[in-house]
Amino acid sequence: ICDAPNLVQEGRTGFLFDPKSPASIAMAMQKFMNLSENERSAMRKNARTFAEQMFDPNRFAIHYERLMRGQIVDPISCQRHWPPEIPDVTDEESL
Repeated sequence: ICDAPNLVQEGRTGFLFDPKSPASIAMAMQKFMNLSENERSAMRKNARTFAEQMFDPNRFAIHYERLMRGQIVDPISCQRHWPPEIPDVTDEESL
């Protein structure tokens, strides 16, 4: 839940909501239900493309190594664990 804003691109790969608010959850579900089949299909494709890019084993290993090396150099600081460039997934560009 804490990383949802890093993983969900509002309206492109899913919908964000407040997990403590039934009304917010219901609104997100309603947004999804109101999508056409083509819009849902595009959202699924966008989410898949985003996940494949973000969690590619090579990319993941590079960023994890960078995180670990950062902790060796400066063990006190809080290292950013998300890559600086989160892929921008759009319907047309990524398909």
